[in-house]
Amino acid sequence: MALLDRNILNDVVILAQTATSDFADPLPDRARFGAAVMAYLLCCNILVDPGLAVHEWPTDALEKLTLFRRADEADASIYIDIALQRAEGFARTDLPPPKVRPSPETRWGNVSGREEHRLAVLKIAKLELASLSRYQKIEKFFDWTFNNYVFLPAAISLAAQQFGPRSSKRILRRVATADRQRALSAIDNAAWDLTVAMHWAERGTKQLQEKRFWILCSRDEALKAVAENLHFSRDAGRHERMHCRRCLPSFGESRTADALLPGSWR
Repeated sequence: MALLDRNILNDVVILAQTATSDFADPLPDRARFGAAVMAYLLCCNILVDPGLAVHEWPTDALEKLTLFRRADEADASIYIDIALQRAEGFARTDLPPPKVRPSPETRWGNVSGREEHRLAVLKIAKLELASLSRYQKIEKFFDWTFNNYVFLPAAISLAAQQFGPRSSKRILRRVATADRQRALSAIDNAAWDLTVAMHWAERGTKQLQEKRFWILCSRDEALKAVAENLHFSRDAGRHERMHCRRCLPSFGESRTADALLPGSWR
């Protein structure tokens, strides 16, 4: 099974729109990227779950899900031609009607874990703006996490990424901007990314038992880095404590993960 993030869903929807409207402009690169993703998934006979992605932006969820389900029924060879620039989009006859139409009664945006992760991201954003060292910031985040019983592995991964060495791209960006609406939008986007990572990781812990393996499809390097930290196998004897130790950056020899974690988690 493939779990799509919103960017990949939009890439495919932009491409699908070429079959439903008079599209005269050059096909954007992101649409060809979406074609490459769909070509791979269809050729490998991988089922696609776009449900989580459409919940992120409920305003046009029904329209996008309908278009995606039509695109999911298209022939893989058409996607290959588009990805390799041998075609400039779909013909009107390339997309069949969806086998199952989305219900207009669906409550879009109602996803478990979203509000909890937003609370944690707000705390990380507040610490990001504080006049503290990187180590002090992550130390205070751990204090807040354990004192308030807000244990969210995805949020811990984000804090480790945010306050660790500045070599990788961050999920949480633009929080220091003077435009507070833009800063809040960045917080909402980060909270959603953590929710996507959490849902993918939860599916991953059950995949051997259910004999259903999950692929996270995203072109966001920061999201994939957080998701990778969350991926552990209980069948291999791994657990959340090992995850915490693994995702924490090094702050020097005397400031290790053991110094940050409470005694019961070392």
